[in-house]
Amino acid sequence: MKIQEALVKGRLSLNSLEVEILLSFVLNKPIIELYKNPDYELKEDGISCFEKLILERKKGVPLEYLTGQTEFMGLLFKITKDVLIPRKETEILVSEAIKEAEKIKSPRIIDIGCGSGVIAISIKKFLPNSCVLATDISEKALLVCKMNTKMHNVRIHFIRSLILSAIKGKFDIIVSNPPYVETGLVLEYEPKIALDGGPSGLDFYPRIFEEARHLLKKDGLLILEIGQGKRKAISEIAKNHNFSLKRIVKDYSDIERILILGMQ
Repeated sequence: MKIQEALVKGRLSLNSLEVEILLSFVLNKPIIELYKNPDYELKEDGISCFEKLILERKKGVPLEYLTGQTEFMGLLFKITKDVLIPRKETEILVSEAIKEAEKIKSPRIIDIGCGSGVIAISIKKFLPNSCVLATDISEKALLVCKMNTKMHNVRIHFIRSLILSAIKGKFDIIVSNPPYVETGLVLEYEPKIALDGGPSGLDFYPRIFEEARHLLKKDGLLILEIGQGKRKAISEIAKNHNFSLKRIVKDYSDIERILILGMQ
């Protein structure tokens, strides 16, 4: 089977972009090379792998899990089924954390629930003078994070911890994209532990506020990603834990997505 034939066959099941991504992954070639060499003959194992990936994608398995990689903040990261696939909205969370951290000479930053490490590593890449600590309760997620840290040649400190229970010291910024999907809406293929925020999607926020209060410096900031329509409820939880809302940032769909809070 030639590249051209594989593209045509794949398009019977998937859209063109998905077919291109999968075939590019199988051949380890940039997508543009597929069109430069349409008569290139795929080997039998390549054909078998490509057809298997097409079938998996048809079942609904995300492309990122099939290729084992994703792009975030212009950087490439390794992904496994043990970690959440990062969303574009989370790039806003990182951008806001960087914006605030740039005001500090040598910022100390914690990423709660680091998963694949896209938040912590992106912050460190853009702010080399920062000290970044990444936490997660999942040992498998921490392994993926460490793998990405090595790939990007940055130094991150790792601690296995549920929220901030195992952390000591004082920090300038605590950032988190906690599980905030309501239990009944959790997606099939991604790890439940990274998504499920309980029946209301709010289960993790009270504990984050309670534990962050003891670790933030006096003028420190807590920067959180939230679910759609949850700003009012989370603001009330924050107020009950002596945090005040300083700024709200909307996402690309004009949804209130990022809260920037300080201690009262």
